[in-house]
Parts: sequence; C-alpha cells; structure tokens
Amino acid sequence: DVTEENRLRKQLIEQERLAAVGQTVAGVTHCMKNVLNGLKGGAYMLNVGLKRNQWPLVEEGWENVQNGIDRIGKLSLDMLNYCRDRKPNPVPVDPVGLANEIVEMVSKTADQEGIDIKVESREGSRVPLDTDFIGRALLNLVTNAVDACREKSYDTGVTPRVVLRVDREQDLTRFTVTDNGVGMTEEVRKHLFERFYSTKEAQGTGLGLCVTHKIVTEHGGRIHVESEPGKGSTFFIEIPIPEEGEHTGQTE
Repeated sequence: DVTEENRLRKQLIEQERLAAVGQTVAGVTHCMKNVLNGLKGGAYMLNVGLKRNQWPLVEEGWENVQNGIDRIGKLSLDMLNYCRDRKPNPVPVDPVGLANEIVEMVSKTADQEGIDIKVESREGSRVPLDTDFIGRALLNLVTNAVDACREKSYDTGVTPRVVLRVDREQDLTRFTVTDNGVGMTEEVRKHLFERFYSTKEAQGTGLGLCVTHKIVTEHGGRIHVESEPGKGSTFFIEIPIPEEGEHTGQTE
C-alpha cells in the first residue's frame, strides 16, 4: 500500500525532526544553565564587594559577569549560524589579510597568557571567499587552539604556540591552525563535530566546531584534524576556488 508507506515515512521523518529539536533544546538549556550560574556567581561577588568596599572582589565579580555576557553572545551567534541555511557569497579577498584580522582579535588574550600566536604565509593573489563565514570558522579554530595551550603545563623553556597558516594552490585555499597544546585522543576526535559535544565542560557551548564544519561544508570544502595527546593539534580547512564566473560577490 503506497499510501500507508508514505504515511509511515512522513511519520518517521516527523519523529526524527522532533527528536532533533528535543536534543537541541536540551543542549541549549544545559549551556544556558551553566552561563546563568556563572552570572549569578559574578553578581553575588559584585554585591558583596560593593557592600564591604572590597574592590578586588568587585573586579573579579564584574569579570565573571562580562564572561557570561560574552558566552551568551557566542551561543546566540552559533545557534543562528547552525540553524540558518545560507549560500556563501564569495568576493575576491586576500586570505592572509583575513588571517591577520582573526589573529589580531585574539592576540591580546593570547599575549596575556604567554601564548605566542602568529600568521605564516607566502605572498599571493586574492581568492574568492565569504569573509564573514570563513572568518567565523577560523576564529573558532584559533580560539580553541589558544584554549588548548592554556590547559597545558609546559616544561621550562617551551613556549605555548599557535600558528595560522595560509596556502594557495591552483584549485583551493588551505587554512591550517596548529597548536602545541593538550592535544586530543582518538575518541575525542571521533565526536569533535557533533552538535553540543564539548570537552570544555561549563566553559563551552558545544556548537563552535559543529558550526565550523557546517560553514566549511556549505562552501564545498573539507575540514579535518590531526592530533596527539600532550603534543597538540592541527586543523585543516580546504576551500575550493570557484571557476571563473561562479561567484558574483552579490548578496542574495
């Protein structure tokens, strides 16, 4: 019975959709709960510090509040990018310039942590890229690399290091993010790009790498990782260069 078969197929699709929605809601709720707990703790420290005129306590509480606000902003942006389908809008840009912009965004924090961060590349021509979304993907990877260095205890004389490298080939642009941080096990690598999977516990949203994977896929590209526990990780993003005439640089 074709009618019954179609009905069952639609029912199965609906059940899968509802299950995905439930998982998403549960993941967001868990993340928001962690953020709210941090905000409550920061607000409590602020109130106590103000009442007792203890400014170090006030400063620490305010820092916790700011961190909570930043995490809410990141979660909102990640959810928007994850849920929205968007066709890339590539325009000719210098990929090294984009890489420098991303490193500049995190360099202050990295410097405070004693982490050496830099861009490596050879001079080359401009290539068509959607800078907003590829920039977002690179920022996720570079931020994660800095976090991986922060979590590791280094031997004397060893410098925590993050390198964002840009290579142009005939038919693709490759971005490589390398760190000498804590690294990952094979089990962690298997789940890296799954929705709401995070090794940062209360500090992560579990959407950053999922969104990064989605962005790269939407560009027809590929992302993969090599890592070894205790020695660091390297993420590769490869974006194909469209044939002449395939990109207009116009927003839909």
